[in-house]
Amino acid sequence: MTPPREGRAAQRHLAEVGRGSHNGGVATRGRVSLYEAAEELGVHYQTAYRWVRRGVLPAVKVNGSYEVAVAAIDELRRDRQAP
Repeated sequence: MTPPREGRAAQRHLAEVGRGSHNGGVATRGRVSLYEAAEELGVHYQTAYRWVRRGVLPAVKVNGSYEVAVAAIDELRRDRQAP
């Protein structure tokens, strides 16, 4: 059994578990909405959108909305924390 998670990571984990891997939802693709990505990064949605437009945060447009890979969020978070 995995240890319990805290905060936003726990909320995202629970949301992904709830979606399941059989329905082709965001969790199975490893992507979240741009709004969720901004929340994870601790920035305003417009900041995240600006990063997407500048190529700082890779995203794909699906049905008119941007989706960001969870790995890209983690990588950007690491880059922003590096000295």
